[in-house]
Amino acid sequence: MVTFTVLGSGSCVPSYRRSAAAYHVRWSDGSLLMDLGPGALRRATEAGIDWSSADAVLLTHFHMDHFADLLPYLFALKNTPGLGRSRELVLFGPVGVVDVMTGLAGLFGSWVRMPGIPLRIMEYGDGPVEIGRCRVEPMPVRHSRGALGFRLEVGKVAIAYSGDTGPCDELIHLCREADLAVLECAATEEVLANHLTPEEAGRIANEAGVRTLLLSHFYPSARPDDVLARCRKTYYGTILLAEDLQQIVLAEPPK
Repeated sequence: MVTFTVLGSGSCVPSYRRSAAAYHVRWSDGSLLMDLGPGALRRATEAGIDWSSADAVLLTHFHMDHFADLLPYLFALKNTPGLGRSRELVLFGPVGVVDVMTGLAGLFGSWVRMPGIPLRIMEYGDGPVEIGRCRVEPMPVRHSRGALGFRLEVGKVAIAYSGDTGPCDELIHLCREADLAVLECAATEEVLANHLTPEEAGRIANEAGVRTLLLSHFYPSARPDDVLARCRKTYYGTILLAEDLQQIVLAEPPK
Protein backbone atom coordinates (compact mmCIF):
# COMPACT_ATOMS: atom_id res chain seq x y z
CA MET A 1 0.00 0.00 0.00
CA VAL A 2 1.14 3.49 -0.88
CA THR A 3 -0.66 6.55 0.47
CA PHE A 4 -0.45 9.80 -1.46
CA THR A 5 -1.51 12.96 0.41
CA VAL A 6 -2.06 16.39 -1.10
CA LEU A 7 -0.62 19.00 1.26
CA GLY A 8 -0.96 21.86 -1.18
CA SER A 9 -3.05 21.97 -4.36
CA GLY A 10 -2.71 25.68 -5.05
CA SER A 11 -0.34 28.12 -6.69
CA CYS A 12 1.67 31.23 -5.86
CA VAL A 13 -1.56 33.20 -5.35
CA PRO A 14 -2.65 33.06 -1.67
CA SER A 15 -5.88 31.16 -1.04
CA TYR A 16 -7.66 30.21 2.18
CA ARG A 17 -8.64 26.93 0.53
CA ARG A 18 -5.38 25.84 -1.07
CA SER A 19 -1.81 25.92 0.16
CA ALA A 20 0.96 26.02 -2.44
CA ALA A 21 2.43 22.91 -4.04
CA ALA A 22 3.35 20.13 -1.62
CA TYR A 23 2.74 16.36 -1.47
CA HIS A 24 3.53 13.46 0.85
CA VAL A 25 4.04 9.82 -0.16
CA ARG A 26 4.09 7.03 2.42
CA TRP A 27 4.71 3.31 2.03
CA SER A 28 5.05 0.52 4.60
CA ASP A 29 8.46 1.47 5.93
CA GLY A 30 9.24 4.92 4.55
CA SER A 31 7.99 8.25 3.28
CA LEU A 32 9.03 11.33 1.36
CA LEU A 33 7.88 14.85 0.57
CA MET A 34 7.63 16.30 -2.94
CA ASP A 35 7.92 20.08 -2.98
CA LEU A 36 7.41 22.20 0.11
CA GLY A 37 5.45 25.29 -0.84
CA PRO A 38 4.22 27.77 1.78
CA GLY A 39 1.79 26.10 4.19
CA ALA A 40 3.11 22.57 3.68
CA LEU A 41 4.12 22.01 7.29
CA ARG A 42 0.82 23.21 8.67
CA ARG A 43 -1.09 20.99 6.24
CA ALA A 44 1.06 18.01 7.24
CA THR A 45 0.09 18.46 10.88
CA GLU A 46 -3.58 18.83 9.88
CA ALA A 47 -3.34 15.55 7.98
CA GLY A 48 -1.80 13.80 10.99
CA ILE A 49 1.44 13.16 9.09
CA ASP A 50 4.67 12.68 11.00
CA TRP A 51 6.54 15.30 8.98
CA SER A 52 9.76 14.73 10.95
CA SER A 53 10.15 11.12 9.78
CA ALA A 54 10.37 11.73 6.02
CA ASP A 55 13.30 9.96 4.41
CA ALA A 56 13.66 12.50 1.60
CA VAL A 57 12.52 15.84 0.24
CA LEU A 58 12.28 16.11 -3.55
CA LEU A 59 12.27 19.59 -5.09
CA THR A 60 11.10 20.12 -8.66
CA HIS A 61 12.40 23.70 -9.03
CA PHE A 62 13.24 26.84 -7.10
CA HIS A 63 10.09 28.95 -7.44
CA MET A 64 8.88 30.07 -4.02
CA ASP A 65 5.51 28.32 -4.28
CA HIS A 66 7.37 25.00 -4.44
CA PHE A 67 10.12 25.29 -1.86
CA ALA A 68 9.52 28.21 0.54
CA ASP A 69 8.77 25.82 3.45
CA LEU A 70 12.10 24.02 3.07
CA LEU A 71 13.95 26.27 5.51
CA PRO A 72 11.15 26.13 8.11
CA TYR A 73 11.22 22.35 7.70
CA LEU A 74 14.96 22.13 8.37
CA PHE A 75 14.65 24.64 11.21
CA ALA A 76 11.93 22.51 12.80
CA LEU A 77 14.03 19.37 12.47
CA LYS A 78 16.85 21.10 14.30
CA ASN A 79 14.85 22.79 17.06
CA THR A 80 11.79 20.65 17.88
CA PRO A 81 12.22 19.59 21.54
CA GLY A 82 12.66 15.87 22.04
CA LEU A 83 12.74 15.01 18.34
CA GLY A 84 15.82 12.82 18.66
CA ARG A 85 16.11 11.86 14.99
CA SER A 86 19.50 10.56 13.84
CA ARG A 87 18.53 9.01 10.47
CA GLU A 88 19.80 10.68 7.31
CA LEU A 89 17.57 12.99 5.25
CA VAL A 90 18.07 13.10 1.49
CA LEU A 91 17.42 16.42 -0.25
CA PHE A 92 17.20 15.96 -4.02
CA GLY A 93 16.68 18.76 -6.51
CA PRO A 94 17.67 20.28 -9.84
CA VAL A 95 21.21 21.12 -10.83
CA GLY A 96 22.21 23.99 -8.57
CA VAL A 97 20.56 22.76 -5.39
CA VAL A 98 23.96 22.46 -3.69
CA ASP A 99 24.75 26.07 -4.57
CA VAL A 100 21.28 27.19 -3.44
CA MET A 101 21.72 25.52 -0.06
CA THR A 102 25.21 26.98 0.32
CA GLY A 103 23.82 30.44 -0.41
CA LEU A 104 20.98 30.01 2.06
CA ALA A 105 23.46 28.88 4.71
CA GLY A 106 25.42 32.05 4.07
CA LEU A 107 22.29 34.11 4.68
CA PHE A 108 20.71 32.24 7.59
CA GLY A 109 23.48 30.25 9.20
CA SER A 110 25.27 26.92 9.06
CA TRP A 111 22.20 25.08 10.42
CA VAL A 112 20.77 25.11 6.88
CA ARG A 113 23.41 22.57 5.87
CA MET A 114 23.62 20.97 9.34
CA PRO A 115 20.07 20.81 10.71
CA GLY A 116 20.90 18.53 13.62
CA ILE A 117 20.57 15.36 11.53
CA PRO A 118 22.71 14.00 8.67
CA LEU A 119 21.68 15.82 5.47
CA ARG A 120 22.71 14.44 2.07
CA ILE A 121 22.17 16.88 -0.79
CA MET A 122 21.89 15.41 -4.29
CA GLU A 123 21.13 17.04 -7.60
CA TYR A 124 20.01 15.96 -11.04
CA GLY A 125 22.72 14.07 -12.88
CA ASP A 126 23.33 11.62 -10.08
CA GLY A 127 20.90 9.18 -11.73
CA PRO A 128 17.85 7.51 -10.17
CA VAL A 129 17.71 7.66 -6.39
CA GLU A 130 16.79 4.80 -4.07
CA ILE A 131 14.87 5.97 -0.99
CA GLY A 132 14.38 2.71 0.87
CA ARG A 133 11.93 0.68 -1.22
CA CYS A 134 11.10 3.70 -3.39
CA ARG A 135 12.93 4.23 -6.67
CA VAL A 136 12.89 7.88 -7.73
CA GLU A 137 13.52 8.70 -11.39
CA PRO A 138 13.95 12.45 -12.05
CA MET A 139 13.34 13.87 -15.50
CA PRO A 140 13.76 17.37 -16.99
CA VAL A 141 10.52 19.15 -17.90
CA ARG A 142 9.70 22.41 -19.70
CA HIS A 143 9.44 25.15 -17.12
CA SER A 144 12.16 27.18 -15.40
CA ARG A 145 15.85 26.38 -15.79
CA GLY A 146 16.60 22.87 -14.55
CA ALA A 147 12.99 22.06 -13.58
CA LEU A 148 12.25 18.39 -12.91
CA GLY A 149 9.38 15.97 -12.74
CA PHE A 150 9.59 12.76 -10.71
CA ARG A 151 8.48 9.17 -11.21
CA LEU A 152 8.22 7.10 -8.05
CA GLU A 153 8.07 3.32 -8.06
CA VAL A 154 7.33 1.39 -4.87
CA GLY A 155 7.04 -2.27 -5.70
CA LYS A 156 4.60 -2.33 -8.61
CA VAL A 157 2.97 1.02 -7.74
CA ALA A 158 4.03 3.92 -9.96
CA ILE A 159 3.34 7.60 -9.26
CA ALA A 160 4.30 10.40 -11.65
CA TYR A 161 4.52 14.05 -10.60
CA SER A 162 5.01 16.70 -13.25
CA GLY A 163 6.02 19.62 -11.06
CA ASP A 164 5.42 22.75 -13.15
CA THR A 165 5.73 22.22 -16.88
CA GLY A 166 4.45 22.91 -20.32
CA PRO A 167 3.77 20.06 -22.75
CA CYS A 168 6.90 18.04 -23.54
CA ASP A 169 7.78 14.53 -24.67
CA GLU A 170 9.45 13.79 -21.34
CA LEU A 171 6.06 13.83 -19.62
CA ILE A 172 4.91 10.83 -21.65
CA HIS A 173 7.84 8.76 -20.38
CA LEU A 174 7.39 10.09 -16.86
CA CYS A 175 3.71 9.09 -16.79
CA ARG A 176 3.87 5.84 -18.78
CA GLU A 177 1.24 3.45 -17.31
CA ALA A 178 1.41 5.23 -13.95
CA ASP A 179 -1.15 4.19 -11.36
CA LEU A 180 -1.41 7.88 -10.43
CA ALA A 181 -0.20 10.86 -12.46
CA VAL A 182 -0.23 14.21 -10.69
CA LEU A 183 -0.19 16.86 -13.38
CA GLU A 184 -0.22 20.58 -12.86
CA CYS A 185 -3.16 22.37 -14.45
CA ALA A 186 -2.42 26.04 -13.83
CA ALA A 187 -3.46 27.31 -17.26
CA THR A 188 -7.22 27.17 -16.79
CA GLU A 189 -8.34 30.79 -17.22
CA GLU A 190 -5.62 32.12 -19.53
CA VAL A 191 -2.56 30.94 -21.41
CA LEU A 192 0.40 30.63 -19.06
CA ALA A 193 3.82 29.96 -20.54
CA ASN A 194 5.26 26.58 -19.54
CA HIS A 195 2.12 25.40 -17.77
CA LEU A 196 -0.57 22.88 -18.76
CA THR A 197 -4.18 23.41 -19.73
CA PRO A 198 -6.76 20.79 -18.75
CA GLU A 199 -6.85 19.56 -22.34
CA GLU A 200 -3.06 19.20 -22.48
CA ALA A 201 -2.92 17.35 -19.17
CA GLY A 202 -5.60 14.97 -20.39
CA ARG A 203 -3.85 14.38 -23.69
CA ILE A 204 -0.59 13.49 -21.92
CA ALA A 205 -2.36 11.13 -19.52
CA ASN A 206 -4.22 9.47 -22.37
CA GLU A 207 -1.12 8.94 -24.50
CA ALA A 208 0.84 7.62 -21.52
CA GLY A 209 -1.88 5.15 -20.47
CA VAL A 210 -2.32 6.64 -17.01
CA ARG A 211 -4.77 4.81 -14.75
CA THR A 212 -5.80 7.78 -12.58
CA LEU A 213 -5.12 11.44 -13.31
CA LEU A 214 -4.96 13.94 -10.46
CA LEU A 215 -5.06 17.57 -11.61
CA SER A 216 -3.49 20.10 -9.26
CA HIS A 217 -1.75 23.50 -8.92
CA PHE A 218 -4.93 25.54 -9.27
CA TYR A 219 -5.20 29.30 -9.19
CA PRO A 220 -8.12 30.66 -7.12
CA SER A 221 -10.08 31.49 -10.30
CA ALA A 222 -10.14 27.86 -11.48
CA ARG A 223 -13.68 26.49 -11.81
CA PRO A 224 -13.81 22.76 -11.01
CA ASP A 225 -16.66 21.88 -13.37
CA ASP A 226 -14.95 23.66 -16.24
CA VAL A 227 -11.58 22.04 -15.53
CA LEU A 228 -13.13 18.57 -15.40
CA ALA A 229 -15.17 19.04 -18.58
CA ARG A 230 -12.18 20.31 -20.53
CA CYS A 231 -9.92 17.50 -19.38
CA ARG A 232 -12.60 14.93 -20.21
CA LYS A 233 -12.30 15.93 -23.89
CA THR A 234 -8.86 14.33 -24.11
CA TYR A 235 -8.72 11.74 -21.31
CA TYR A 236 -11.30 9.04 -20.63
CA GLY A 237 -9.98 7.44 -17.46
CA THR A 238 -10.48 8.44 -13.83
CA ILE A 239 -9.95 12.18 -13.23
CA LEU A 240 -9.59 13.65 -9.76
CA LEU A 241 -9.27 17.32 -8.83
CA ALA A 242 -6.77 17.87 -6.03
CA GLU A 243 -7.85 19.35 -2.72
CA ASP A 244 -5.67 20.06 0.28
CA LEU A 245 -5.59 17.09 2.72
CA GLN A 246 -6.92 14.69 0.07
CA GLN A 247 -5.55 11.15 0.44
CA ILE A 248 -5.32 8.50 -2.27
CA VAL A 249 -4.44 4.92 -1.35
CA LEU A 250 -2.78 2.86 -4.04
CA ALA A 251 -2.45 -0.91 -3.75
CA GLU A 252 -0.18 -3.18 -5.75
CA PRO A 253 -2.16 -5.06 -8.43
CA PRO A 254 -2.92 -8.70 -7.57
CA LYS A 255 -0.50 -11.29 -8.92
